[in-house]
Amino acid sequence: MDQVNYFRSHPPRCIAGFISTQVALPGAECDGNGPLSVFALACSCGSDGHFVHGFRWRNPDFPDTPVFLSPLSLECAACGKRTDLIDTDVHGYDGEVGDSATARGLGSPAVYECPKCGRQPSEVFAAFNYTDDLFDDDFAEFAGRQQDLFDWFSLSGKCCRCSQLLAVTDFECA
Repeated sequence: MDQVNYFRSHPPRCIAGFISTQVALPGAECDGNGPLSVFALACSCGSDGHFVHGFRWRNPDFPDTPVFLSPLSLECAACGKRTDLIDTDVHGYDGEVGDSATARGLGSPAVYECPKCGRQPSEVFAAFNYTDDLFDDDFAEFAGRQQDLFDWFSLSGKCCRCSQLLAVTDFECA
C-alpha cells in the first residue's frame, strides 16, 4: 500500500464541506513523522478567500506564544458562508477513537489576523500527518477511513493582501 498517495487522494471527513485540492505547499510540515497530505480549501461557491475563526489561548507555561485552538471554522470572503473545519473532540485520531483531545477553545471565537495587514481573508491550506501503522490489523475497524486518523493537524494561510504565508495553528490530535 502506497500510504502517501492514499492520504493525498483521500481527504479526511473534516474538510468534506469544502472543495479540497491536494497541493504541495513549500515549507509545509507537521511535527509527526509519517505521511503528510496538504489540501487547499475553497468554499462550495468556488472562492478560496476565507476568514479563519477559532479561539485564542495563551498557555500559562509559554505565555509569549499565543495559540489558536479548535473548533475552527472558515468564513468565505465572497459569499459569507461559514463552514466548520475541525473540532479536535470529533476529528483526528483522538476524536475518532473517543479520547479527549488537547486543549480546546471555549467562549466566543475570534478571527485570525495577518500580523502585517490585520483582518484580511487568506487562502487556506490544511495539512494532515499520519503514523505509518494505520493499515495494520490493529486498525481493522477503520478500514477505508484511515484518512480520518491523522495524528497532527496544521493550518496555514496566505494573506490575500500581502501574500505572506501564515502559520495559523497546528496541534497534535493523538
